[in-house]
Formats: sequence, C-alpha cells, structure tokens
Amino acid sequence: MPLPKRISTPLSEVEEIYCALVLGVKDYVKKNGFEKVLIGLSGGIDSSLTAVITRDALGSRNVVGVSMPSRYTSQETMRDVQTLSRNLDIRLITIPIDTVFDVYLRFLEKPFAGARRDVTEENLQARIRGNILMALSNKFKWLVLTTGNKSETAVGYCTPLRRHCGGLRCY
Repeated sequence: MPLPKRISTPLSEVEEIYCALVLGVKDYVKKNGFEKVLIGLSGGIDSSLTAVITRDALGSRNVVGVSMPSRYTSQETMRDVQTLSRNLDIRLITIPIDTVFDVYLRFLEKPFAGARRDVTEENLQARIRGNILMALSNKFKWLVLTTGNKSETAVGYCTPLRRHCGGLRCY
C-alpha cells in the first residue's frame, strides 16, 4: 500500500537554518550525555540568541542562564537579562563579580604598578566570568555553551576563557 502524499510548505532559508541550529544543539547535548546547559547571559544579542535556540532545543527546564554583573554593568543590561530569562522561562542565577575582581586588582597591584589601566582589567572581568561558568559546569555537570560568534573568532575579537569558553557554539 503506498504512503499517503505528504503536503508540506517549504521552509524559508532563515527558518531552515534556525531549525538546523535547534536540531544540532539538541543532538550534541543529548549525544554527549548532558541534560542541562549553562549560558552566560550578558544582555546582548549573541547570548540572547544562544538562549533562544537552546530553549527551543532542550526546553526551558534544561537551560540555566548566569548573569555576572560588575560595577560597570548598566541597569538596562540587568533588566534585559531578567526580561530574557522571564520570557524564555529559564532559570537565572545572578553572581556579582565585583568582590572577585577587586581581589584580582589587589593581587596584581605590585606587578601592574606604574602601568595605566587598559583593556587588561576589562579582560580580567571576562575571565572571571568564564571561570565561574566552568565551576558551575563542573559542579552540576551542565554543558557550557559559548556565546561568541564565528565573526568574532575569525578576527580574533574574543577573550579566551570567556565568550569562547564552553563545549558548543550554537551559531
């Protein structure tokens, strides 16, 4: 007996790419033995898109967002992260990093003596955030998803141990 004809509407190019990303995340996470994933949420488009793709792939109960604000984090950014988490119905953990950042600055005070502040201090914050994500990953066996994109990687615009820290890049 022949199968009935299947009538379907072709997906647009964007829909097809999105569905492929969702399927890829779902397959990777499951095939590597993880149930939950962890995403550092900055309030920006990269981490937001990663969270949306992952929620669609795994369901909201299996996505944990982490916000790691510092004294330089704006109130708008904090609201964006909270709104995103609420809209996606994902768990949000907030871990302020100022105390750890201050310890790093005191620790490096002598070696940095006489040098002006620059991107080094900014990158310290990014690396602190990466360490926190990896600690949560190790403790709870959650997979950290990277939120950096291929364009940033291609031109070297990244801080190792932060946005490119993790087991899978979603897009």
